[in-house]
Amino acid sequence: VLDMEALDKERAMALAKAWYDANGPFAGMYSMLPRAAQPCDSSSWIVRFRVEPDTGYVYRRKFVFQEADGALSVKDWSDDVDNPQEEEEEDFDPEDYNDADDSDTIDAEELMESSLRESHESELTELAADAEVPVEELLRRYGYMDSGEAGSADDPSAAAQTAQKHKKKKKKK
Repeated sequence: VLDMEALDKERAMALAKAWYDANGPFAGMYSMLPRAAQPCDSSSWIVRFRVEPDTGYVYRRKFVFQEADGALSVKDWSDDVDNPQEEEEEDFDPEDYNDADDSDTIDAEELMESSLRESHESELTELAADAEVPVEELLRRYGYMDSGEAGSADDPSAAAQTAQKHKKKKKKK
């Protein structure tokens, strides 16, 4: 049984961080950033922490401490825990987050949305204009008809026959 006076909040968090960074499941990939600690029983503390690089989560783990050769160390730890004795949730602290969202980012997003809206409106206008173009003009525009092959505007079937003739020619090539 440990002397709880020898293990205060700061010491518990420091020992947990040292153990997690060196021996934790993601040692070398993530570094612990302890936020709070609370004693659980005579040899364990619940430590609340985030990791760097930030995953967006706040973790709660129970760390069991031991004394060996006069030194305190972490003996074991557990998965996420909920402790009814734990302190109330801390208020939001912007220092805990590396969120780069600022007015410049919002302005850039609004500009991009405005540009997309204009692009969509322009496309709709072009499509509406294309809907009014005669079939013969569309056939010429897309290479299905030479200017000398144009049928009469009153005879769309002649234009369609010309288009079919060009499709057959392209398939033979």
